[in-house]
Amino acid sequence: MKKRLSFKKERVISQRKILDPDSAAQSPTSIVPLAIHFPNTVPESSLNDNDDQWRSFRVNAKNLHIPSSSIPQYWFKLREIKDGLENCKYDILSDFMVTLTALPHSSACVERIFSLMNSIKTKCSNSLKAETVKDTLLAKQPITRNNSTCVTWDPSEQLVKEMVSGVVSSRYTKRMNEQKEQHQALRVVEAKPAQNEIDEDSEDMVLL
Repeated sequence: MKKRLSFKKERVISQRKILDPDSAAQSPTSIVPLAIHFPNTVPESSLNDNDDQWRSFRVNAKNLHIPSSSIPQYWFKLREIKDGLENCKYDILSDFMVTLTALPHSSACVERIFSLMNSIKTKCSNSLKAETVKDTLLAKQPITRNNSTCVTWDPSEQLVKEMVSGVVSSRYTKRMNEQKEQHQALRVVEAKPAQNEIDEDSEDMVLL
C-alpha cells in the first residue's frame, strides 16, 4: 500500500482522520489545505467561510450533542445546528464533510465496469465502437436493476409508445448533444469534465 500510494502530509489521504468528529481538537486548525483539492464542492469564494466554520467547530465540538450512528450521519446532522439568528451555523462545513465521506475508497466500482466491458467486447466482437459498448452498458442498467434479462424484461406500455413515435430516439439524441456541448465548453475553459452519469431514462437504450 505504501509503495502504491503517497502518504505525504500534503496529500488528501493523509488527512482522512479529519473526518472523525472525536479527533477535531487534534485536527489541523485550518481546513483550507484540504478544501482546495475539492473546488467543485467548496469554490474559492467559500473557502474562508468554510474555514471559519471549521475553526468554530473545533472549539465547540465537545459541546455539540448530535445523535448519530455513523460518521456520515453526524456530519449530515451538523447542518441542523443554528446560531442566534436561527441561521445554519455549519452548513458549508456539513456539505463539505458529507462529500468527503462519499468519496470512493477503492477502485472496485471502476473495475466492475471494465469486467462488464470485457464481457461485451470479446475476441469475436472486438470491432465494436466505444460508443456502441457504452450504449450496451447503459441498456443493461435498467434490466439488471429489475433483476431481469434481455428475454424476461418487460418494457412499460408508455415506453413502447414513445419508441414507436420516435420520442425515445429524439430524447436520447438531445441528451447526447447536450452532454457533448458541455464537454466542449469545459475543454475551452480547461475545467475538470463534469461527471454526467446518464441513469435517467436509461431504459431508452434497451429499445434503441
